[in-house]
Formats: sequence, structure tokens, C-alpha cells
Amino acid sequence: EVLDRLKSPLNQAGLLSPTHTAEEVSIVHEACEGEDRWKCIKILGPMDFGHYHDDL
Repeated sequence: EVLDRLKSPLNQAGLLSPTHTAEEVSIVHEACEGEDRWKCIKILGPMDFGHYHDDL
């Protein structure tokens, strides 16, 4: 059902971000419903992946 909604011509505009890792598949899109608690961070410029914070 989610894939059908994502492929619909009505959902072609806006943000669609499917992400696949060895541990999970995440889809960020306004047509999808999911967990209530989530966080987003946007990093401008290059990121040194050796520096991160566990409380993000």
C-alpha cells in the first residue's frame, strides 16, 4: 500500500527520501505515517564523521 501511494502521480511533487541500510528501510514522505517521535538534523558544509553526539 505504501509503495502504491508513493508511485501515485499525486505524490510526485515534494520530498521523497527512501533510505536502505543493513538494519532498516526508512521512507520520508508526506504521504507516509510513522512513529510520533523522530528527530532531524541538517548539516551545512562538509561533516567530519569522526565527530558526533549520541544525544541527537
